[in-house]
Amino acid sequence: MNDFLNAFNSISKLENKLEYRLYYNKTTGEPMFYSMDNLPGDFIKITCKEYAVGNYNVFVKDNEIIEINNSAPSKLVPSTQGTSTTKENVMIIDETAKNYWSIKQCY
Repeated sequence: MNDFLNAFNSISKLENKLEYRLYYNKTTGEPMFYSMDNLPGDFIKITCKEYAVGNYNVFVKDNEIIEINNSAPSKLVPSTQGTSTTKENVMIIDETAKNYWSIKQCY
């Protein structure tokens, strides 16, 4: 039992030493990659959860992760260019068809 407790305590100490990082472009704040390695470049320390999610829809400002909200509604509309589909079903792509569809942002 004592060996088990020693092993468990060793794992807990190791977990406290792990460092999760988000490397980013300091000029734009754009994320470059997530890592636990000590690599050259600008980075911020992040949580284990942030590391596991690995969200690239973010930017870094004042050493904090800011999520980009792209929740603007959009809809599929007929167009003169875009993705061509069959006339009967817009879910079936047909590169030879002349039925084009594109995504329109609804603001």
